[in-house]
Order: sequence, then C-alpha cells, then structure tokens
Amino acid sequence: MKLLNEIAVLLIKLYRVTISRLFPYTCRFEPTCSHYAETSIKRFGIFWGSIISMWRIL
Repeated sequence: MKLLNEIAVLLIKLYRVTISRLFPYTCRFEPTCSHYAETSIKRFGIFWGSIISMWRIL
C-alpha cells in the first residue's frame, strides 16, 4: 500500500511540474489543491487521502 501512496504523490508532483504550468495561477485555496492532495495522501493513505482531496475540489 505504501508503494501506491508513493506513486500517487509522484504523479501529483509530475502534474505540478508539467500540466499546471500551462495554465495561469487561479487557485483560490491555500495550500493549493495539489499540495493539499499530496499532504492528505501522505497522512491518510491513498484511499482516504484521495477522497478528502476530491471533496475539497468539489
């Protein structure tokens, strides 16, 4: 399960370095959703961290 957490965090970091740079900074949250998702996954694991992150985005 820890491997899945690390893969998810790696994908978030990859998104932050590539895709998010293509769009203007318009995030209304602090910390940003990607930082929040990374922290949630590290703290709660892939399942609950993903749910918490999606809830924030919606």
